[in-house]
Amino acid sequence: MGWLWSSAATPADSAAPASQPTPTPTRAQQAPPPPSAPSQPLTPAQLAEQDLQAALAEFDAENKASASKKPIFKRTPRAPTEDTPGAAAPESELNVEDSLYPTTMSCRDAFDAAFYCQSLGGQFNAVYRYGGMQSCSDHWKDFWFCMRSKSYAGQREDMIKEHYRKKALKYKVGPSSEDVWEGREKKMEWGEAFSEGVEELLPGESDEEWNVRERKRREGRNGGTV
Repeated sequence: MGWLWSSAATPADSAAPASQPTPTPTRAQQAPPPPSAPSQPLTPAQLAEQDLQAALAEFDAENKASASKKPIFKRTPRAPTEDTPGAAAPESELNVEDSLYPTTMSCRDAFDAAFYCQSLGGQFNAVYRYGGMQSCSDHWKDFWFCMRSKSYAGQREDMIKEHYRKKALKYKVGPSSEDVWEGREKKMEWGEAFSEGVEELLPGESDEEWNVRERKRREGRNGGTV
């Protein structure tokens, strides 16, 4: 009796399954998703390392950007001409001694040196080093010269160089270490150093008398100079 409820299949219904095949599931679709690993909190050291790497990357990017934007200038040397003064000056005419003098001067350093010279510590240092108190006029001269030279913008370097040249000439003609120690002109032989004995005090001779006698002995050895 099943024919009462059944109906004949139409050609369209029979052709539908053939025209639309069922897609075959792939292996990726068949495989279940892997379980997600539980996230662990980062340690303070790892967080600091991440921040450091991010800061370094940002700093590197800024440097590359600034380097790409910075213009590149190439200086082309100018050939010396006959009209240019000093362009072809021979090396023999160059004054090496003048090039050793400084061309800059700090007024703050000059003031600090003068102020320290007048302080208790500066005079104590002078007594320890030179045996007596020293005048601070040279330090104050340096300071006031530095203040005056500020108004000479174009000539300041030459003025400072001349100032130091005059100071060098002042101390060159003054006493030197050869006044106390005899200049050595040749290499000493082995065992010759410190072989000369020191003259002792004569009986009844005071320290002042020994100093006078020692001074005369040095004057005779140095040709009349101490």
